[in-house]
Amino acid sequence: MVKALLINQPRPSYRGWNDSTNRQRLLDACEDFSPQWVIWIDADEIIPATDIPLLRRFLDTEANPALAYGFEVLRMIGDENHYDKNKLWGYRMFAYRQGYTLPRRTLHFEPVPVQIDRCAWKRTRLRIAHFGSLTATMRRARYAKYREADPNRQWQSSYSELLDKPGHIWDLCPLAEGTKIVIE
Repeated sequence: MVKALLINQPRPSYRGWNDSTNRQRLLDACEDFSPQWVIWIDADEIIPATDIPLLRRFLDTEANPALAYGFEVLRMIGDENHYDKNKLWGYRMFAYRQGYTLPRRTLHFEPVPVQIDRCAWKRTRLRIAHFGSLTATMRRARYAKYREADPNRQWQSSYSELLDKPGHIWDLCPLAEGTKIVIE
């Protein structure tokens, strides 16, 4: 259910894209709804269906509102059931608090409020399936997008890894029943 729609002025290109400003607008809009938790999921990402019940149980029984939580971000290849790269951690979940502010970086930052100390960030076994590199064509488009958004490599020294050909392909299997969510 859509509760609010935020609209940015259209840009002719990716130049001027400011992820921090966009996410801060979204976070500020949360004030009208007072959510318990914020989870950042981009348009080309999903939480795998098999992880949803684990996420709900975690939020209901174990999640600590003083912490921020990281998800393993999987580079999906070919379809929704296969990935080749993992072990990229994206810290995307935290309890909502009015007045939180995000880091002021244009691109490539963890969207965790600066009020949550880095030592309070914990990894989880929960996953985000990222579809932005599903095909070679999509990998090239993603590479071009970031080259346009960051032409001087101010926010990342290289984007060549976005063009990497698929490596070993793994099946996206459900996590085992009883899996401990937080990784110590």
